[in-house]
Amino acid sequence: MKVSGSHIERVKEWTNIGYEASERSTIQSTVEKLSKEGKHVINIIHGDKTMIGGDYTKSITFLWEADTEEPIYKALMDKAAEEKRLEDELYQQKLLLISENTKIKNILQEIADIEKRIKTAESNDLYTEKDIKEMDNEDIHKTLGIGFAFAGLGVFFFIVGLVADGAIAVIETIGGVVAFLIAGIIISVAFSDIKKYRESRFERMNSKNAEIIKDKKNVNYLKTEIVRKQDELKKCEANRTKLLAELQKKEKYLEEFKKKS
Repeated sequence: MKVSGSHIERVKEWTNIGYEASERSTIQSTVEKLSKEGKHVINIIHGDKTMIGGDYTKSITFLWEADTEEPIYKALMDKAAEEKRLEDELYQQKLLLISENTKIKNILQEIADIEKRIKTAESNDLYTEKDIKEMDNEDIHKTLGIGFAFAGLGVFFFIVGLVADGAIAVIETIGGVVAFLIAGIIISVAFSDIKKYRESRFERMNSKNAEIIKDKKNVNYLKTEIVRKQDELKKCEANRTKLLAELQKKEKYLEEFKKKS
């Protein structure tokens, strides 16, 4: 079956004489290159020669035709298809490795969380209303900090708008208004949270303490759970080592395959 396509080369030289020699060389080398790929040039289209940045430049389009059953072209297409398959395989291998790394990260976090629960349960410390209030204040201060940061940004925009001219002044003023609106919303949320936190503080304290009391009764189970998680972690780490070795092997094979003529 006959197939056709095009290939574009760009000639660029800083002198007219050098350009003509470069153009002849480019045409000759490109025709030879396409011929080695089983592509027979049937037409050459010259673009307009222009002067860009002090250089003469022109694009040359090579129209080619090939037979899919011609050995040279068929071998080239087979190699391209195999290279694509290897690249897809390598990509899937990378996804597997990423997934395993994510799994390991999650297990480590789960172990840390369980260890924290055990430590809290064994310390015999329960949350007081003061503890919950301090946590609430920290959250509120963070929210207020973000709100005041947007307010500061709004002031900055307004100042720039005052000293700027034309469209820039308008844009900066609009930016200031938007920043102040966002600041107002965030600060309003922070103040509404104060009431919400105050009303639910006792309930949240009891809920946290109920979890600690429950963990006190299940410390042995939690320690067993850590051992199970550690075993799972070892298996995942071993699998990650295996996946990494396979990835490196596939990368090396693909690199060597690309070097083959």
